Amino acid sequence: ATTRTVVVQGAAPTLTAMNDTLVCGPLTNLQLIASSSGSADQYQWSTNAQFTDQLNTSAGDSTAVLNPPQSGTYHVRARTQDGCWAIDSILVTISLGSIGIRGDTLICARDTASISLTGVDQGSSITWSPTELILTGQSTASITTAPEENTTYSVAVVAPSGCSWTTQFSLSVSLISAGSISASAEPNIVLAGTTVQLQADPSSGVSYAWSPSALVSDPTIANPTAVVQQTTVFTVTVSDGVCTRSASVEVKVYELRCEEP
Repeated sequence: ATTRTVVVQGAAPTLTAMNDTLVCGPLTNLQLIASSSGSADQYQWSTNAQFTDQLNTSAGDSTAVLNPPQSGTYHVRARTQDGCWAIDSILVTISLGSIGIRGDTLICARDTASISLTGVDQGSSITWSPTELILTGQSTASITTAPEENTTYSVAVVAPSGCSWTTQFSLSVSLISAGSISASAEPNIVLAGTTVQLQADPSSGVSYAWSPSALVSDPTIANPTAVVQQTTVFTVTVSDGVCTRSASVEVKVYELRCEEP
């Protein structure tokens, strides 16, 4: 007679993963959750049905954190002490997960600024405002604009998934433009060794940096003096903390020649 031993293991655990999920961003991470109501003591979250990787930090943890989060199907399995397994999976769809905004924050007067979105889902609806200040790119992820004063822009994004996102972006505009900066010298045609008076405009409310700095009495003021020995180009760089522009002036030195009549 043949004797057979039959080992009857316990029941598989009762495993329930979170529902298929649409997650609207932006977000930096996403937690995957499963439960066995206490019927399992080991878990494994994986990106594939073969469970060749493990997303949860320990076998005793029924949760896993996606960082960064990505759309896809995630698989989970749970094991009892008897060695019985149960398997489940979820579909995660992430929309606008990494959306953001970037661009110029400081510009000179009459300059053009660029502002753009990143991480926008394909096919999204995009609306920028104030609409009258948008030079190019309305309804797209990148715009150009040239405001005359400090301006806060708003943008609203609606993805095909139904997820939406709004934000604001502030742009500071200087009173300085390339045409508003000038440098002068009095006199500007001299003999060697003459002291000249330099002048920068605007004459107040900004910082100054004259060069060559060694030739001027104080390179940080609007109206330094300079002793000129040879023809020299003086350049002043003006900044109000938002915009920086430069202007130059040439002082010509002529040689005085005394000859017999």
